[in-house]
Parts: sequence; C-alpha cells; structure tokens
Amino acid sequence: MKKAPALFRLLVLCLGLGLALPIRLPAAEGNPPPPKERLREIDRKLNPASFEMYSRLTQKRPNGVEETIVLYTARSGKGDALALVISPAKWLGRAALRKGDRVWVHIPGEVEPRSASLEENLTGGLYRLADFLSLDFDAEYSLSEESQDNDRLRLVMIPKGNGGTPYSKLVMEVDAKWMLPRKATYFSTAGTAMLEVEYGNVGQLGKTFQRPTVLQTRFGLNPGYTATWAIGTLNERNFSETLFTPDSLPRIGSLVQ
Repeated sequence: MKKAPALFRLLVLCLGLGLALPIRLPAAEGNPPPPKERLREIDRKLNPASFEMYSRLTQKRPNGVEETIVLYTARSGKGDALALVISPAKWLGRAALRKGDRVWVHIPGEVEPRSASLEENLTGGLYRLADFLSLDFDAEYSLSEESQDNDRLRLVMIPKGNGGTPYSKLVMEVDAKWMLPRKATYFSTAGTAMLEVEYGNVGQLGKTFQRPTVLQTRFGLNPGYTATWAIGTLNERNFSETLFTPDSLPRIGSLVQ
C-alpha cells in the first residue's frame, strides 16, 4: 500500500489536533434577503463560490464502533465539485466529480473513472455522493415554501429536476438574523426523513467565514447510526477548470498541492 503524500499526512494530523474555535457572531445588519435569493445567500454564508475544504467525518454504528474519514473537497466558481478521500489508507485516493449534471467516481485500481449517480456512496457508509460533494442548495433545489417564527425561518425546498439530488424534499430551519442553517431534514419520495442534520459550533474558517463547523447527523432509515462532520479548514481558492475533469480524478491528490 502506497503511503499518503506528506501534505495529506500533515493535514490529517492538523485535523486531528483541533477544529475552529467557537466565536461570538458580530451584529447582523439589514433584513433577510428576498425569497428568490434566500438559498444563494445561505450558500455564500457557508462557503465561497470557489473553495477548498478539509473535513473529518466520524460515523458511529449502533454497537459503538466508530470509523473516521478525512475528506478533501473543492469547488470551482462554475459550480463543479470534487471530493477526495485522504484517510484511512484503505480508501485513500477514492474520488468523485460532479460536472454539470454528470457524476464520475474513481476507485484506485480501476482502469478509468466511471459514471455514477449522486445516490451512490464513496466509502460504503451512509453518506451519499450528494453529501460528500457539498453542493450548493441553490444549485440543487428550488424554494417552494417559507414561513417565519420570530428569529427562525422554515424553508421547504424541492429538487430542480435536473436528476441530481437523491432527496425528494429538504426542510431547513434557518436563523433569520444570520441566515445560517440550524437544522436540515432530507426526505425520501415516500416521505421518510432520511437525514437529519444539526448545524453547530459556529467558528471562524479562513479569513472571513463565520459559520457552523460541526454537523451532527442522524440517519432515519438506519436508527442508531450517527455521524459527526467536523470542518477543519475552509479557504477561498481559484482553480483551473482542467482540474474538474474525469481524466484528472486519478491525479487529484497531486494536482491540488
């Protein structure tokens, strides 16, 4: 088994030592954006349009067994996205790409990247490619309903019909003052809550982003399974569009250094 590049080993170590520290948000200004801009505003509060991110996903089974994945995620200004597993060693190098309406997956040892769907997973866990790729809400959903109760917005979203997201509906509770998610529930076509995500630990990421850094997830179809998605670093970065191609997937680890 080849060792992970030194850069990745260092990043794994840094992620293991600590995450963003909790902070107090500054005073918010103005009113929430108009409905047609709601999702875009939330997206930009969470991530820049073009960025790279390192995160740690710890999945816990009902028997108490835990498994941790360290993930590199990148997105171009055009909305193309990729995800690369950099730990543990047994999944090192597995990668996924979303470009336009198409998705590809690369598994080390396979001859070439293959077409995939956002419903598939990359590591055999309960997260799907749609989750790993950290896609914009505005790119995948349309806002169908909204209501407000004091400082909380309740947003109901439905897929845009581009064959992307594997979920049939998303209900999100948003802090109306900061326009940051508090909770998101993803539903299947049968109306079952497949994922329940709680956003917490607002912290400083990069130079300007103050956002939730820890996402706690429960899986409705798999009671007893939980996961913690902890963001270690998030930085605005511009990439060459040649990075976001299927042919680049086997070499992502060296191309992003």
